[in-house]
Amino acid sequence: MPPSLRVGPDGNVLVQPVTGWAVAASEATGVVFLALEYMDHPEQLETGEQGQLQATLSPQQAIEIAAADSGGRQASGAAFRTSRGRVCNM
Repeated sequence: MPPSLRVGPDGNVLVQPVTGWAVAASEATGVVFLALEYMDHPEQLETGEQGQLQATLSPQQAIEIAAADSGGRQASGAAFRTSRGRVCNM
C-alpha cells in the first residue's frame, strides 16, 4: 500500500520542493542510489541551503519511477538523466 500524504493543519499537502537529484546504479550489487536535494523553507531560495535525502532502490523500483515520470511508458534498460545533466545507465 502506498504511503499516505502528510497534510498540515489547514488540510493542504505538505511538500518540500526538489531542487536537484542524482541517480547511480551499481552493477555489482544491483542497487540503484538516489539522492534528492530539497528545500524546507522558501527562504532557502536566497541562502542556497538545502536538505538531502539519500536512498537505495531496487532496479524494479527505479524502473517504476522512470515509467511514472515518462507518462507510463515502459522503461527497460533505462538511462536516467540527473538534474545536472549527468546520465547514469542501468
